[in-house]
Amino acid sequence: MSYIGQRKIKEVKETEDKTPGGTPIMEVSYEDGKKESLSKLMCKEIVSDKPCDLSELRDKRVRPIVAHTLAIFREWGLRMSELSYASTLLNASLENSQRQALLELWKPFQPTIQEYDEVDLIAMDKVLKQIKNEKSESILSPYKPETDNGKNQKQ
Repeated sequence: MSYIGQRKIKEVKETEDKTPGGTPIMEVSYEDGKKESLSKLMCKEIVSDKPCDLSELRDKRVRPIVAHTLAIFREWGLRMSELSYASTLLNASLENSQRQALLELWKPFQPTIQEYDEVDLIAMDKVLKQIKNEKSESILSPYKPETDNGKNQKQ
């Protein structure tokens, strides 16, 4: 039996997708029915024969990345005085990428959105309603689009 953290793996299969660097994307199916996409590199690092706690899983995920990052810094001869700036620039770049991806995800529900903080409750309710329509179980939300004036709402 194989695990990622505490979760038992049912199946791992390679998809047709690749990372920007060409690494295959793997689809991991768990015994609990959930699925996750991981790079083949990450799969090799974190899949094990024994379950582990979340701290150990995080360590398995992050240590190899740090090792590769330090190797790049050494190859380029990055100066110690530039480490803080490189870290700041890296974090800003990742935050910008995340913000842009979130904006793209929100556009079908709020086409005029320009910044993430412009997401309004109407768009949120559209998302929740769509998710509810795609699932058989209800979504926990304080707002129910098909409200009966609060008579039968679950808390």
